[in-house]
Amino acid sequence: KIEKLVSAFREFVELKDRKYRLRTYKKCFLGSEAIDCLVACGCKSRTEAMRMGNILQREISLFKHVTEDHDLKDSYLFYKFTTDLEFSCSRADDDFDYSIDVLFNDFKTVEIKDRAFHLKTYKNCFVGREAVDLLVATGHAQSREDAVRIGCILGSDLNYFEHVARDHEFKDEYLFYKFVDDKA
Repeated sequence: KIEKLVSAFREFVELKDRKYRLRTYKKCFLGSEAIDCLVACGCKSRTEAMRMGNILQREISLFKHVTEDHDLKDSYLFYKFTTDLEFSCSRADDDFDYSIDVLFNDFKTVEIKDRAFHLKTYKNCFVGREAVDLLVATGHAQSREDAVRIGCILGSDLNYFEHVARDHEFKDEYLFYKFVDDKA
């Protein structure tokens, strides 16, 4: 959950006061450090890390540019967490849970119905491709790739839903997924 990501950011990014053009920005980190952190946490490239970072910035509101002028960039730009990480992770979780709840409420509007594949019927499920369409159409994702990353966060990381046979992570394909009972 978010605790792992917050812990990774605490370990990899250096929160400190930084100066730019005679102005001091308190407790901030560099965009390039955030990208380094995401690569260390499993992103396959700096480009993928930047996409994931922008999802964390836009959809989950984990951090923002100090003057709110930029999305995450792999450069010497300053960013700060939207919650003070000196407080407990539970406070960060509250903000995270609110953002995820808003996203998930929109996500739940994907068409749920019984679907058949290879002579087997899967009850009350949705199609990954249709969920991707929904995330892009509602503006939660800027691209289909971003939508897949958001779907992976909701499915694999937060366990809101799973593949009907538990054979696949979330994909932009004609694959069936079902909501986990206690989350939907």
